[in-house]
Amino acid sequence: MRGNHSVTSASDAPSPTSKPYEWSDLSGLSPDPDKFHDSDYAPTLSEMIRKIVSDEGPIKDTALAQRITKAHGWSRTGAVLRREIEKHFANFDLHEETTGTFVWEKDSKTQLIGFRPAVNKDYRRSVTDIPIAEIADLIDEQPHLLREEDPVNAIARAMGYDRVAAAIRARVAEAIDYFRAHSE
Repeated sequence: MRGNHSVTSASDAPSPTSKPYEWSDLSGLSPDPDKFHDSDYAPTLSEMIRKIVSDEGPIKDTALAQRITKAHGWSRTGAVLRREIEKHFANFDLHEETTGTFVWEKDSKTQLIGFRPAVNKDYRRSVTDIPIAEIADLIDEQPHLLREEDPVNAIARAMGYDRVAAAIRARVAEAIDYFRAHSE
């Protein structure tokens, strides 16, 4: 089941999400690097963050900061820029996972959230940038993957990873444990 309930069998679960993962288009919000630290620019920055979290959330805080800085034409997200962005997190829920902090829309945290495959390889997220609830949803939708000879590898491939490195293996194993803990 979705929401604040425990995970159930795939037969009880809704059909897989068809919404692929892709980045928000912020061009209509007129990013202005010269005004980034100005107090009168705060509403624009807040709206950019709101749009990204709405379109891409839950999203890892570091990925969110990278989207904001990239929209402003900067290639690096330093501590000063991160602090400015984090000032706007009060309107969101933050959830700590082993790979970092994920930003959720207020009151939207659930045990499962539809797995969002990358629209193409350019949009593929690092496995550490995918919330555990999203990987668990893929397992819920495709429970046969747990019966494979190497379930971790099978799930990673279903996620779109061609090579299953140690970080991917560890995150997927964590998602399997999470799924099993919440399906009882």
